[in-house]
Amino acid sequence: MLETEKIKICESLQKKYNEEYSNFKWVTDNEAQEAETVRAEIVASLRDQLLSAYSNTKPYYMDLSPGCRHCGEGTWSCLFINGRCNGNCFFCPSEQDETGEPVTNTLLFTNPEDYLDYIEKLGIKGVSISGGEPLLTIDRSVKFLSAVTARFGDGIHKWLYTNGILITEEILGRLKDAGLNEIRFNLVAQGYKLDKIRIASGYIDIVTVEIPAIPEDYERLCTLLPQLVESGVKYLNLHQLRCTPYNFNKFRERGYTFLHGPDATVLESELTALNIIKSAADSGIKLPINYCSYVYRNNFQRIRARERVAPYMVKPFEEITSAGMIRTISAIIPKEEIDNIIAAIKEDHEPGKSFFYDPKSERFSFKGQILKYIPVNIPVTISYFDSTLNESTSYRNPFRDIKLNSRKKITAERWRTMPDIELTGDDKFLFLDRFIERSTTKTPQPASEKWAGIASMEEPQMGLQEYW
Repeated sequence: MLETEKIKICESLQKKYNEEYSNFKWVTDNEAQEAETVRAEIVASLRDQLLSAYSNTKPYYMDLSPGCRHCGEGTWSCLFINGRCNGNCFFCPSEQDETGEPVTNTLLFTNPEDYLDYIEKLGIKGVSISGGEPLLTIDRSVKFLSAVTARFGDGIHKWLYTNGILITEEILGRLKDAGLNEIRFNLVAQGYKLDKIRIASGYIDIVTVEIPAIPEDYERLCTLLPQLVESGVKYLNLHQLRCTPYNFNKFRERGYTFLHGPDATVLESELTALNIIKSAADSGIKLPINYCSYVYRNNFQRIRARERVAPYMVKPFEEITSAGMIRTISAIIPKEEIDNIIAAIKEDHEPGKSFFYDPKSERFSFKGQILKYIPVNIPVTISYFDSTLNESTSYRNPFRDIKLNSRKKITAERWRTMPDIELTGDDKFLFLDRFIERSTTKTPQPASEKWAGIASMEEPQMGLQEYW
C-alpha cells in the first residue's frame, strides 16, 4: 500500500475515533512483520485443507453454509427486523435499544408484501432476519418469514440470527412452521452453553454458530469443537473483531492490538480464527469453519450491493467493473476525425450499444474494448460512479425510481466517486491490457496514487488484510 493511501486512512480513523485514536495500541512495524509471518505459516501448514473464496478474502475449512454462499454471490438480503437486543456482548458495534421498524440497506419495510416485491425485483435468493435480537419481536419475525415462504417456497433460503437467550421449543416450532431453513447462534452471549443449540437442532435443518474470533476464548472454543458437532451444529462462522466508537473502550481494556483500515480491526482476532481452523483440521474434526474477514465484509458485501443497483443506472455505452462501479470512458474527438473512427468500430461492434457521440460537445463515450480504436495522440478520460438504493431521492445526483408495487417505490442513485482520471500515451494501453482485456501476462501496474485509485475502482481487494 502506498504511503499516501496510509496517510488518508490514518486521517479517516482519527476523525472517526477523535482523541481516542492516539490511545489505541496500534501495531508496530516489527509486530506487523512478525504477525504476517505467523499468518503465512498457519496458512501454509493447512495446505489443501484451507480453501478460499471471493478473491481469497474468505478462507474456510471444508465448506460454506448456503447463506454464506448467497452473501458472497450477492443474492442475499439481510432484514434488520428490529434494533433492540437483550444481550450484553462487549463486541457489539452499536447501541441496540430501539425497536424501530424493519429495514434493509436503509430501506424501510413495514409491510411484508413490499419486502417480497423488493427481493423479487432484485433477484434475491437468500433472506436473513437479524436485529437487534429478532426473537424480541417474534411475531414480526414470523410474519415476515411466513410471507417469504408463502410466495417463494424453497426458492429462498431463510435464516435467522439470535443470541439464543429467548429460545424455547414453542418459538422453534413457530420458526420451523414459518419455513426457517437455518438458525445462527451467537454462542458468546450465553457463555458458550450448548443447551439451546441441542434443542434447536431438533427443529431447524441447519444450525450454525456465528461468533467473533475472541483471542482470550481460543482454548475454550477449540475444546468445544467436538461438542458442537455432537450438538448438531453444521457450520461455524468466525468473524474478525471490529472496533467502533461505541465499543472501543471495552476493546482497549482487553489489550488488543489494532490494525489500520477503513475501521480499526483486531490483529489477534484474525490469527485466532485461522488457528481455530488449524486446530479443527489437525484434530480431524468434521465441522466446516468459515473465517469471515473484515476485508471480505467491507469489500465484497459492498461490491455485491453495488452490483444489484448498478444495472438500473448504467448507460448503454458504460460498463460495470469487477468492483461494482460504473465506468465511463470518453474522449474529445473533432468531427473531422470521428467518422473514420466510428467506421472502424462498426466492423466489430454494434452502434448504440458500445459508444455514443455528441456532436455538440465532440465528446465520444465508449465501452472499454473501443479504447483500442482511439488514436494514440488523443487523451481519454476515465470516470467512476458508485450507486445505491435509497428510500427517496436526494435530488443531488442522477436517479431513477424503481416501482415495487402500487404502494411503494425505491430510488436508485449514482454519484461520482473520485475526480476524473486522464490517460495519455502508453497509459491507455496499460489500462486496456490490465483492466479491459485482463491479459494473463499483465504489465506491472505502476506504483502511483493514480493507478492505485484506478485499481480500487476496477477490482476487489485480493487476499487478507495488510498488517500495518
